[in-house]
Parts: sequence; structure tokens; C-alpha cells
Amino acid sequence: MGQQAFASPEERAAAFRTVWETLITSGKLGYMALLRNLRNILEADVSAQAVEKVCATLSNEQAVARAKQLPFRFLAAYREVLVLKSGYVALVLEALETAIAHSVANLRGFDTSTRVVVACDVSGSMQQPVSARSKVLLYDVGLVLGMLLQSRCSYVVTGMFGDTWKRLSLPGAGPCKTCRSSTAAKAK
Repeated sequence: MGQQAFASPEERAAAFRTVWETLITSGKLGYMALLRNLRNILEADVSAQAVEKVCATLSNEQAVARAKQLPFRFLAAYREVLVLKSGYVALVLEALETAIAHSVANLRGFDTSTRVVVACDVSGSMQQPVSARSKVLLYDVGLVLGMLLQSRCSYVVTGMFGDTWKRLSLPGAGPCKTCRSSTAAKAK
């Protein structure tokens, strides 16, 4: 938008809304950019049609496969959207849940005959962000991976350890489960 001066906050908001709607409808916004800007898009109060297009893109199985996003990226987006006051939050969260379920296909080398032990480290050293600007903690990555493998493989032993080992039954990555479960684990 450059250095334009706006006469009022309403004009500024309208300009941001227009820019986001133009980017969304043009199809020029890449998958990762869309995923990382969900908060900005919803805070710009874009139209229902723009939100529907965003959700359709996010939950599209082929788009998820092409994007090759790591599962914790969906969790980070989920947590950002979860706290917003937009009327579209539920719709976007549902799209993110569908997307993370589709992302299981990107985990190569695992199928129903694979036997897996997932040991999620939740010790103090894992209670730090995956990067300087991330809200996703290192232990979140392990928990999400455990849940995704649970839905991909028939025999999965999952547990957590810090000071002691505790075996857990994690839900699979069906719609609504992975992001909600990891977010709930973080709240505890």
C-alpha cells in the first residue's frame, strides 16, 4: 500500500480489506502465504466469498499435497485463528482441521502395515518455540506427529516422557482432532 495517507481509520480498513480480497480472488497468494496470513485476512474483515475461497484452498487435498507444509504449520495457524473474534473462525478452523488430515499423505514410508513407537519428549528442554518467532513449542511437533501417525498406521504405541515414561492413546488425525488435541495439551 505504500505511503498513502488515509483520511480515516475506516478508509484504512477498507483499503486493507480490498487488498486482501484482490490477492485472494487473484489466486496469486501461495498456500504458505495464505496459511501464514489467516489472522491478517480475518482481521481485515474480508467478504464471505473471500473467506470461502480461502477455506476451499486450505482444505483442498491437492493443494495440501503440493504445498508440503509440515503438520505443525497447520497447528500454528489454528492457534492464531482460535483467539480471533471473527464470525468466520469456525469455518477457518474446520478448513485447517481438514488440511492437517490431508497432510498425513505427505508422510512417506508409513502405511497401515507399519508398526511405530512414538516417544514424545515433553521435558523442560522441549518447552521452547521451534523458532524465534513461533508460538509452536518443540513438544507440539512430537504430539502432532504422534497423532498423525496414529491415523496413518494400524499399530502405533505412543507415549510421553519427561522424567518418566507414560503410555498414551492419542486420537488419529481425523477432522477436528489433531489441532484441538494438541491445543488442549498445551493448555494443561
